[in-house]
Amino acid sequence: FPLSFVERRRIFGHVYYKFAYNLFDARDFKGARRHFLRSVLQDPLRARSYAYLIASFLPRQVLGSLKTSKFED
Repeated sequence: FPLSFVERRRIFGHVYYKFAYNLFDARDFKGARRHFLRSVLQDPLRARSYAYLIASFLPRQVLGSLKTSKFED
C-alpha cells in the first residue's frame, strides 16, 4: 500500500531529525539548525527537534558542557 501524506511527512521529519542530530553532534550548529527546522516543518509533533533547534542557538561554551548523549534517540 502506498504511504499516506502524513506518514511520508513523519518519515521525512525523522530523516531530517537524524541528519540534524549528527550535524549537531559534529558541532555543525548552522547545518543542524537548518535540518532541525526542516524536521519541525515535516513532523511538528517531534518535540526533540524543537529542543535541539533551540539548543543550536546557544553559545558553543554552553553546548560544550552539555552531554548530548542523554537525549539521543
